[in-house]
Amino acid sequence: MFKSYRERLRLKSDRAAEQDESYGQTISVLWSFAITAAVIGLYFLVYLNWVTLPTALTTSDQAGNPGRFIAQVAKENLVTLTSNGPRVGGGQTNEVFTVNFLRSTIENIIAEANPAHKFELEVQQQRGSMLFDYISYPMTSAYQGVQNVLAEDYSWQRDRSHSTT
Repeated sequence: MFKSYRERLRLKSDRAAEQDESYGQTISVLWSFAITAAVIGLYFLVYLNWVTLPTALTTSDQAGNPGRFIAQVAKENLVTLTSNGPRVGGGQTNEVFTVNFLRSTIENIIAEANPAHKFELEVQQQRGSMLFDYISYPMTSAYQGVQNVLAEDYSWQRDRSHSTT
């Protein structure tokens, strides 16, 4: 009738272990190997993709590699675009500087392009509104004079319906 504290505690733990059959079970060894193999395989796939990337070309390599992607020029263009502060829609940086920069860069590409390709450059101005239908507070965002710069490249020999925009 009267049992010691230790004996009651031992009996309580024995009953709990009998009731919960999953107590103390661990993940199967096969699943451990499978997960480890998947992680190692994923690591080697990423590594293989990383080492097979082409070598980044600089402007000094441009003469020997006509028509190739020059990474240094792309980085310089990106630095030029991002060095003028925040590019908020409707702001001076985004709507004037960026549009003029893109337009002049695309016009340089058009001037140096192969005559077999035809390019079209178009700057569109848009205005409108959109509804953000959030559950707690729906709101409408209106915009006016936002510009899109579109460059279209298509070959003279090909049908225009297969062009790249």
